[in-house]
Amino acid sequence: MYLDQLLEDLTVDFEPFTVCRVGLEVGLDMGMVGEAALHFVTSGQGILRIDDKVVSLEPGVVLITYPGARLQALAGDARNRVRLSGLPCKPLSEGRSDSDDTGDLVMVCGALSAVYQGSQGLFDQLDAPLVARLAPDDEICHTLGNVLDELEVGRVGAHAMARSLLERCLILLLRRECRDGDCTLPWMAALRDERMSRALVLIRSRITSPPSVRELADVAGMVRSTFLRRFLDTFGRSPRKVSIGIRMDQAASLLRTGDAPIKTVAARTGFLSRSHFSRSFKRTFDQSPEDYRRQNTGPAPG
Repeated sequence: MYLDQLLEDLTVDFEPFTVCRVGLEVGLDMGMVGEAALHFVTSGQGILRIDDKVVSLEPGVVLITYPGARLQALAGDARNRVRLSGLPCKPLSEGRSDSDDTGDLVMVCGALSAVYQGSQGLFDQLDAPLVARLAPDDEICHTLGNVLDELEVGRVGAHAMARSLLERCLILLLRRECRDGDCTLPWMAALRDERMSRALVLIRSRITSPPSVRELADVAGMVRSTFLRRFLDTFGRSPRKVSIGIRMDQAASLLRTGDAPIKTVAARTGFLSRSHFSRSFKRTFDQSPEDYRRQNTGPAPG
């Protein structure tokens, strides 16, 4: 019953997919990926380093990585002997070309959004990648293949069709991770507790003026000390750290998609000063807002 309610309130979307081809001599350094991302291996073998975790890759492997993960992909049985490059992947619309004998590792990758009740990202609390190893005739593989066909050909309505198919894939994946209508994954706990969900919705709705712990406790209907304990148990972080993480994600999006000055981005994400914002941003993304903007969009006013 719980899973049914979750899926009813889930909105799925994605950013344009890219085809990442990794050779035997040069690995792919994706850096820190700010959003949850879907990775589907279509050809070759290798490994994906996700922070301090390593996942083996082969055709049919589907991964969902958590926001802020640092990713490195290596082909074959390579571990540390190859050099890494940040060479860009190419848009899926230019074709996959994944049927060859080069031994390259080929993955289709893209940012994935799955939002619960209009505000809570389903994958925001992941602390480990979600991994599925699928047979070629698996229903999920077949559906993902249809997603790629839609986006590669680019027919009218391709994005809407692909979004619907991706939602189907996600439902199928969650079914495999859940048993008897109940999910045991730690990162699902936040969605089970209505009081914590109300607190999280308030945090997300107050980006420019972050709520106090007292306000969060009130909306959750709990005394302050009990709320803090429950929040830490549920999210593994304090309300302040969760709030900063959400605001940093919003700031990164503003820097990528707009040209507002840094001080304006700071104000829009609840920081009273540019310097405080810049320090928090660098702690989160390991680079300044200016460097992040240049790397992702090119020079812009700051």
